[in-house]
Amino acid sequence: MVSAKLKAYVEQGVLPIYNKNEEGHGIDHVNYVLRRAFKFNVENDLWLSDDMLYAAVVFHDVGHHIDPKNHEVVSAEMFIADKFMNEFFSPADLLVVRQAIEDHRSSADSDPRNIYGEVLSSADRNTDLATPCRRTYAYTLKNYPNYTLDQNTNRAYDHISKKFGPGGYANEKIYFKDDEYTAYLQKVAELIADKPTFVAYFKQVNGISD
Repeated sequence: MVSAKLKAYVEQGVLPIYNKNEEGHGIDHVNYVLRRAFKFNVENDLWLSDDMLYAAVVFHDVGHHIDPKNHEVVSAEMFIADKFMNEFFSPADLLVVRQAIEDHRSSADSDPRNIYGEVLSSADRNTDLATPCRRTYAYTLKNYPNYTLDQNTNRAYDHISKKFGPGGYANEKIYFKDDEYTAYLQKVAELIADKPTFVAYFKQVNGISD
């Protein structure tokens, strides 16, 4: 069970920061990752500290609005600079949680340095087919405002194929049995196998009319 003191602090002082993030990395996402992280902990008899796992999850994307491309580093720095966390955790536990936050991205060059990072990385994997379509569409609108709809759609197709398609980099680091993610990858493979079908679905979930 997560410490009531830790949970109260996070709900008042950490989770509100997520309102600054774009929708795909908001509080709903944190709750999704929490559910999956604690599920892995129980199902695999890992006996990890609930408090440490909770802290790793609630901080893992907190700095996304500051620097999306390096948010794992920013988020880890925000965690390690937090006065409450320094008083609540021992120096050794702070280091473990910091490393887990830094290592959670599936695009990282190396595996997580500890078991908390493996759980966080696994729990952070998306299992909803619509989510990457919405995320890539929103990201492209923000960062490539001059793109046409066709350019936006092509970028989304290429990104999702490269990340989640057969041989995609997000499929290489699977640390625990994950039926949700396996089913998701199958759906992605079926979707990207036919680009016109992908385009129609992409438009549908983003509310784009022809």
